[in-house]
Amino acid sequence: MKINANKIKTGLFYYYRTKKQHFCCATECGDFNADFITINPDNELIEVEIKISLNDLKNDFNKRKHTKYKENNLTFVPTYFYYCVPEGLVDKCKKILKENNLENYGILVFRELTGLRSLIDSSNR
Repeated sequence: MKINANKIKTGLFYYYRTKKQHFCCATECGDFNADFITINPDNELIEVEIKISLNDLKNDFNKRKHTKYKENNLTFVPTYFYYCVPEGLVDKCKKILKENNLENYGILVFRELTGLRSLIDSSNR
């Protein structure tokens, strides 16, 4: 079964809404059209960008939101920011985050067979 963004979104909804009991989850919203956002019980905003290919991941850094998030001068800045990627992209994602000086971003892994996700690096924005 091939991984696609909708399958990952479904997994994120299940995880955050059911397992983590977040009261608000949404997709494709905000000024920068976030793939997935959620608000945790502490009222912290979490944004997750879903990337299923290396090109998709690389192209994301052309978006102005990353500059704006670094500057922290927006009213909508997530408390935590993650990339959710298939297992095969984890090492490449870590490298790209380091090259772009975005090591405070976290990585969530989507496993094809089980759909389980795990946190690789903690986002500490």
